[in-house]
Amino acid sequence: MKQQQELKIGRRRFVLVMKKLKDLKDSRNALKQSEKAKASEELGRRENVILKIEDENRNVQDQLKWKSEQFMHLEEAHTRLQDQFQLSKVEWENEKSELFDEICSLQTRLDSQTRISQNLHSQLKMCNQALSHEESKRKILEVEVFELKSHFENVILECEEAKSRIENLALQRDEDIAGAKKHTGN
Repeated sequence: MKQQQELKIGRRRFVLVMKKLKDLKDSRNALKQSEKAKASEELGRRENVILKIEDENRNVQDQLKWKSEQFMHLEEAHTRLQDQFQLSKVEWENEKSELFDEICSLQTRLDSQTRISQNLHSQLKMCNQALSHEESKRKILEVEVFELKSHFENVILECEEAKSRIENLALQRDEDIAGAKKHTGN
């Protein structure tokens, strides 16, 4: 914007300088015809003014050319920046889309892992309940085995006592028979 204003100002200066130059040239010709005597002195002075104006005109033209080139370079840079911005925007949109897809995929995996974890937790809970049930059954069986073992040992002791009594009775019977034989044989 600023450069465009400077270009307009430079163009106006150039037009003014050109008008001045034309006016000066016209007046120079008119003076030559009307005043030949003052012409050489006046002509020198005007020539100096014209040279200064021409120098100024060249400077203004150079500045105008330089500013035009600068403006052109700035426009090119602006175009490049816009292109880079558009490319960056497209890349950003692509990255955003990829990240969104990855987030969705990770969320799906997390949901799946959560469901698996919940299922495993439920199965573990059921296994713990079954184990607890089996443990209580095992303890009951151990108590029953212990009771049966005690009962079996008691039965064995009773059997051994009965056997011992039978042996004692058999011994006593043998002694009674031997005593009776002695009594009868004598």
